Amino acid sequence: MKRTKHMALSLVAVLLSCLTAGCGRAEEEAPRSDAGDFVYVSESLPNSAHTVTNFSATENHLFFLRQENNSYTVCRIPLSEIGSETDFSDSETALALPAILSSLPENAPAYDFAGILDYATDTEQNLYCLAALYKGSISPELVCGILYKQSPEGGLLYCRTLPDLQAPLQLADLIAIDSDGRPYVLQGSSILMLDKNGEAGSVIALENNLVPDADIRIRLLADSQGHIYYTAENYINYTRDTYLLEGSRNPRPTQASKLSGRLSMRLFEAPGGLLVQSDDDILCRYDQKADSLSEILKWEDSNLLGKDLQDVTQLAENSFLVSLQSSDRKELLLLTRTSSSQFPQKEEIVIASFFPSTALKQSVVDFNLASAQYHVSIETYGADFYSGDENAAAVTLLDASLVSGNGPDLLDLSSLEVSKYAEGKMLEDLYSYINNDDLFDKERYLDHLLEGYTINGKLVCIPKSFSFRSLWAVDPRALSVEEWTLPEVMALTERYPETPLLMQSDYEYMLETFCSPYFLEHFVDWEKGEASFDSAEFCHILTWIKAQTRKTVAEDETELAANSWTYQFIDYLSMAWRYDTDTAMRGYPSADGEGRFFVMTTDALSILSDSRHKEGAWEFLRHFLSEDTYGNGFPTRRDLLAELAEEAVTPRYALDEKGNRVKNSEGEDWILPKGNIYINGEPLEFFALEQEQADAVMDAIAKIDFSPRTGTENTVIEIILQEANDFFNGPKTEAQVAAVIQNRVRTLLQENSLKQP
Repeated sequence: MKRTKHMALSLVAVLLSCLTAGCGRAEEEAPRSDAGDFVYVSESLPNSAHTVTNFSATENHLFFLRQENNSYTVCRIPLSEIGSETDFSDSETALALPAILSSLPENAPAYDFAGILDYATDTEQNLYCLAALYKGSISPELVCGILYKQSPEGGLLYCRTLPDLQAPLQLADLIAIDSDGRPYVLQGSSILMLDKNGEAGSVIALENNLVPDADIRIRLLADSQGHIYYTAENYINYTRDTYLLEGSRNPRPTQASKLSGRLSMRLFEAPGGLLVQSDDDILCRYDQKADSLSEILKWEDSNLLGKDLQDVTQLAENSFLVSLQSSDRKELLLLTRTSSSQFPQKEEIVIASFFPSTALKQSVVDFNLASAQYHVSIETYGADFYSGDENAAAVTLLDASLVSGNGPDLLDLSSLEVSKYAEGKMLEDLYSYINNDDLFDKERYLDHLLEGYTINGKLVCIPKSFSFRSLWAVDPRALSVEEWTLPEVMALTERYPETPLLMQSDYEYMLETFCSPYFLEHFVDWEKGEASFDSAEFCHILTWIKAQTRKTVAEDETELAANSWTYQFIDYLSMAWRYDTDTAMRGYPSADGEGRFFVMTTDALSILSDSRHKEGAWEFLRHFLSEDTYGNGFPTRRDLLAELAEEAVTPRYALDEKGNRVKNSEGEDWILPKGNIYINGEPLEFFALEQEQADAVMDAIAKIDFSPRTGTENTVIEIILQEANDFFNGPKTEAQVAAVIQNRVRTLLQENSLKQP
């Protein structure tokens, strides 16, 4: 039977680790707004951006914290003086730590050192500062909090001790002021509300018994109307819950739904209402009465990356102050609303990408700054990484735009069914662009990558990076199996019935992933258009799967095989060290015994056939592919992949100031660890891979078939999943289910044969 190319999966890329890159400025190029009538142009402000944080804009001044000699000072600048030449290092000191310490009340305890934790302002421009007193130097202990209130003229209004304050050593959002001038202070698992004179009042318990720790961070916020909120950032499940404190005497928390959701949403205080950084890099304003968000701007329209945002506040109706930090610089920017008629118009190039990577966003910024003719933007169509319903709606919107003829110019296939768009003749043949472009070298890319994405004679895309999923043999008895076919794996489990094949598995996984390569290669003759799912062998496989997935596995048992995703060379060590015995990356059982790997590609951009700006689309795509940066996973370029492989086996040597290797006490080169691998929660230092280990990863990569599954192949697996449920959870026998699967697949193949020219 014909061996089909089907192992590439279009899966959503894991977003937890991304390559960070520098943030561009918009001084060289005019961004575009969705509205089309104005833009927010960004200008970099001079000097000391890295020392400025925690903005608070009042009616007349902008307050902020400036770091000086490992301590913070509250500073301010008149709003009327802020412009493109403003130097924040020349700002006025509003309050410094010595003034607070000199005003400590008599009941303040002895301390070794002190620090400013947070500050806030009220509508009358009074300044409140929260400080802490500490004992000890090696393991400092917070012994008391200090709340200091200062008038707009700088006079002391009160200085109170807060003995129950529980706060970190670093800056935190611990204080907020309501419309009546009452301070709210976060102290551990509760919020203390004080009166206008700083006297202690109500204690408000956090909802759901929240306790701040390393995994849960609580922040206090106030909007311009004096409403008080607290937001709980959960770093275990990466969610955010935000509550409005309602009631004047005994405030109680009420959840603000629009300010709750994923942790990637970020909140900032600003005049006019809280500012919200949404998941898709849009800055919004929150309306407390309607519990709704309204869009202000898109960061990409100002040639900025939302991920680099550290702080933002509104200075005036038409201007914002933004603090950005990337891997290689920190920057303070002034964004000014400007009529787009002042700038030359550019051709708009739209990329449809449900989950754009950081590498793609950065490339858009860089391209827009450099191009005099084109402006590229990204449209996500409302896709949501965590919501299947919203993703389905996004696909519907995308497809509707494609049918309308007014759709995007480029399509990111990373999270889409590639065959649907490739077989529908919606995608351009990139060979026609590559072969006529002397600046592009297709030889730099993996041969089997280009071969895999050549569908019906067309190269539909060239992904920038990839990762792959494989099955490992992690037991010596599994290593002894030479022909990695499904019958041989089944025979292995029958020889050792007391040992589980996998520690965790269910029948959906076994049908859709573990067995699917063998199903599509062995039970379907694609050349003849015939299937044999009603065979005794297929029935036996169903029975075997039921037995495997219903085995009771003891905690101290080890398995014969294990699943693993490989995103980098070090992942090989992670699997190899997890087991006491030898291991081997085998892939999933196949008809020829070689094993198959599931591949997930990232940044797989195609040019749409209906694009009205094909030249511009190709110019951006060439720019994107020519950059050496790439997202999570392995690069698809040979040269970058070879560099990674070399780096993986090269030790990291300790060097002196002249770049010479440092020797250890035994006279050998001193080798430094490159990081930690966590095995069962314990960190183990890693140094470098053995050459044979790196070769094993490269050998697996060489075996990957990048060809996306066809629509027919996907449908075959869907049929098996649908009908097999009646065997695993219903009344039908394996033979009855197999007969139904056979009939449906036969009909599918016959219908497809009639469609062939």
